[in-house]
Amino acid sequence: MIRSSAILGFAAVFALVRPAFADMGSVYGLEKGSRFEQGCFAPCMCPVLFQDDLRGRLVLIPFGSENGYDVFQVLDVRWMMLYMGTETWVQGSGTYRVNMSLKLQDLELDLAIGGQPVEHYDSGLVPVRVPPPNLEITISQHGMYCYDTVFTVNATPAPDGFRPPKLQFQQNDQPKDAVITWGRLKNLWTSD
Repeated sequence: MIRSSAILGFAAVFALVRPAFADMGSVYGLEKGSRFEQGCFAPCMCPVLFQDDLRGRLVLIPFGSENGYDVFQVLDVRWMMLYMGTETWVQGSGTYRVNMSLKLQDLELDLAIGGQPVEHYDSGLVPVRVPPPNLEITISQHGMYCYDTVFTVNATPAPDGFRPPKLQFQQNDQPKDAVITWGRLKNLWTSD
C-alpha cells in the first residue's frame, strides 16, 4: 500500500513537470532580447566590439533523459544578424538539457558564423529563468571571460510551426515605384 502511494505521488509530480516540455518537439522562434555580442567582457577592460539582435529559429526534438535531465537535440539553428556591416547567417546544432525539479539547464551548440569554421558554444549549468516551454539562456565560447563571442537566446514555440527572420529590403533592391518595408511577412497576395 505504501509503495503504490509513493508511485502515485511520483507520477503526480512527474505529470506536473513533464507537460511543460511536451511541446518542445517543435520549431522555436527567437524573441526580443536574443542577441549576439563579440568583444571584451570582465575582467578585461575594453568595449564590446560587435553587438546585434538575432532573428531566426531553432528546432528542439526530445531525445530521452540522462542523469535526471530531459535531453533535447537542437537542430536546424538558423539565425540572422548584422556582423561587420553585413547580414550574416549563424547555423548549427547541439544539445539542450533541463532538470525542472532542480531548475537547472544547459545549452551546447556547434555554430558557424557566416563562412567561418564551426565553433563550440556552451552555457554551462545555469538556472532556468523562464517557465517552460520558453527558453532564456546565454552561450559563449569562453564563459564570457575577456575576449569572447556570446549569444543570448530568448525563444518560444513558434506559432504555426515556423517564424522566419524579418524580411528586409535594402535601398538598392528598390524599383522606382516600390516602398521599403521593414518587418515580418504575414500575408502575401497579388492581383492582376
